Amino acid sequence: MKICHLLVPVLMFLNNSASTQIVTDEDGNSYQTVVIGTQEWFSENLKTTKFNDGTNIPLIYELDEWNRHSWHSVPAYTWYDFKEKYKWPYGALYNWYAVQSEKLCPIGWHVPSLEEYSILREFLGGVRGSGGKMKQQGTLNDIGYWEKPNSRVTNSSGFNAIPGGAIVSKYEDSRKIEFKNMGKWASFWCSDNPGRGYVNGVSLTYADDWFSNSEAFRGTNHGRSVRCVRRAPLPEYDHKLDNKE
Repeated sequence: MKICHLLVPVLMFLNNSASTQIVTDEDGNSYQTVVIGTQEWFSENLKTTKFNDGTNIPLIYELDEWNRHSWHSVPAYTWYDFKEKYKWPYGALYNWYAVQSEKLCPIGWHVPSLEEYSILREFLGGVRGSGGKMKQQGTLNDIGYWEKPNSRVTNSSGFNAIPGGAIVSKYEDSRKIEFKNMGKWASFWCSDNPGRGYVNGVSLTYADDWFSNSEAFRGTNHGRSVRCVRRAPLPEYDHKLDNKE
């Protein structure tokens, strides 16, 4: 009887999440990765200050200067509230033009598209509940980073989302921006946009276990976190067929 050794490893690959390797960026920062379905993700927010060709990304320390870089389509990054102490563990906040450079992630990796986040969401069970499988457990009252309630959270995917906040437009005047929602909101850029001046992002909040992945907004001057992704490598397995009876 012929026995194929292919089926079981592939099923494991499609249904399990597992840490796989350490990846290093141009700054020498190291990132743990995790395989979720057919995708391999950084399980930490990007914190590089350089593009993958070694070019420095402009560091900004004033909101007006941040706006000017965005208005002139110039890449930029900063730390939440302009304080480098937030580099660990929250990572950097990047503007849209840093994302559009296509050089933000290490070579072989890229900023996810909205479709790639959709694939992640569906693999984890859909909008409701998938956020709880992606968020780090705990609250600011114990060992975590999220504000209360942050309930129904397991982080079973290993994505390890933490609420690094964002730079967003003020409600009363969209031309002005502010830091907002550290502790409440994990907000990530997507690499694509729907056009007409809109750009895409995804977010998770402290209030529920949902994963919103259809957020289109007028915010090229916003600052958001970045995760990197690639198609997960197939596991090693034996392609040969046994001819044993």
